[in-house]
Amino acid sequence: MKTWRSEFVHNYKDAYSFGYCLYAQAETRDALADVYAQGYCPYSNAANVQDVFYMCRSLRVRLAGWQMNSENRRVYRLYDGTFTTETQPVTVLADNTALQAMFLRYFAEVHGPEVMPRARLLHVLKHGAARDVTLYRNANGQLVACVLNAGDETIDGYWFAAYVPEYYKKSLGMWLMIDGVVRAQAAGREFIYLGTAYGEKAKYKVDFNQLEWWAGNSWRHDAKNRAVKDLMKHDADKSVGHASRWQKKAEGFGGLTD
Repeated sequence: MKTWRSEFVHNYKDAYSFGYCLYAQAETRDALADVYAQGYCPYSNAANVQDVFYMCRSLRVRLAGWQMNSENRRVYRLYDGTFTTETQPVTVLADNTALQAMFLRYFAEVHGPEVMPRARLLHVLKHGAARDVTLYRNANGQLVACVLNAGDETIDGYWFAAYVPEYYKKSLGMWLMIDGVVRAQAAGREFIYLGTAYGEKAKYKVDFNQLEWWAGNSWRHDAKNRAVKDLMKHDADKSVGHASRWQKKAEGFGGLTD
């Protein structure tokens, strides 16, 4: 795995604090489980790079002995047994325009059209971390939801999920994540990675037993997830609107000279 740092922001006036973002590019011999274990998540926000990962405050659930908490059980009962599921390769999402339309409509209506345009979705599906998709259908066989999974044979990564409009604000998004944890445990995975943990909008991700969060050098854990919740509470005060400079000049990792 090749790694590099990109200079970001600094605070020279009040404290000697100088920020650098950490990135990595997986090589053919790298196991995705090892990349994720070092605090990296798959990066998909620059069209001119591929198979890049970024270090962040990410989350994972340790699956050995994991059990739902009371809130997980309450949400899971809402749709337990309601859907049939099937797992398909990512090419299904890349080739099926109707499935793409559902995916893109969800992001456009819930998160804004700039978050997941079609070009970015197709770019995501080419990332080496993208493994397969889980499709959820109702009793009439109609497609209700699609989850894009990352990972390998030992770990799962819950990457992106989309579902039809009638389930907006009806806890289906949380249910899909819980179901992802259930399915990963049943498959014998060691961990399932849940993505980043920043701000109030990501609070739903920290409502799991046996949750661990990446603290920059190691994975941390506390019984009630209080430490990571406290960090997320203050994230709005630390947000800055700058992009990493390497994105504008890089033609993949080989284009980087520093």
